[in-house]
Amino acid sequence: LYRNTTTTFTGERRPSSSSMGKGSSTTTTTPPPGGQSTAMMLEPFPRNTCVGKLFATSKRLGGTCRGHEVTYDAKAMQVIRAFLQRTSCVSPDDETVCKIAIVPHVAPKKDAKRGWHFRKRRFWCRNDAPRWLLASKVLPSWVFGGGQKHADTDKKRAPLEGLEICEWHEEEKRLYTYTRNISLRKMIVCEELAVIKECPEDANKCVKACEVRIRVAFRGPWLFGLHKIA
Repeated sequence: LYRNTTTTFTGERRPSSSSMGKGSSTTTTTPPPGGQSTAMMLEPFPRNTCVGKLFATSKRLGGTCRGHEVTYDAKAMQVIRAFLQRTSCVSPDDETVCKIAIVPHVAPKKDAKRGWHFRKRRFWCRNDAPRWLLASKVLPSWVFGGGQKHADTDKKRAPLEGLEICEWHEEEKRLYTYTRNISLRKMIVCEELAVIKECPEDANKCVKACEVRIRVAFRGPWLFGLHKIA
């Protein structure tokens, strides 16, 4: 399960933005905590910022992790601005996200003093679960979370909700994003940690590195130890 694998490919479908350019990508599966990690692409991350603390907490809690890296043939700030613009509203090229809401939030004072900009958004994805699963009582409505009162069938058919927090620094030409699920969070936690930064070999290119981490949110002897590897 934790055998290190590396896959390199080109021609991956990118978020629609002509300014982001083409790129190549590398995907790496990392071993469990305690082993030698091959996904060090996100470090060093800003440990004293809001997003940096979320990165550190996610790493401490652990889980099954996979790393992914993409190189764009465009400057870092060009890609960062394109990403912020594309994710501020529903994109016609995105077949998954059906609603986006930018949450009014003031940047932490200590982060703002150091030149960091802050954005928090919520998004909703189409619930494509099979009809038989939505209609059955296999998953009770409470596992979907959200804190809103709905009938069981309405809650199960509601779009799945997620949260994204990002911070970027224009002078350092870096953007960090922390994304996690809100729906189903009582059952499983899915996190994406990402950074867009200038390519160290070529200032006219930039790198986007991601780590996706999955953790089982509940515990019990009936899991037969599966929670130890997720």
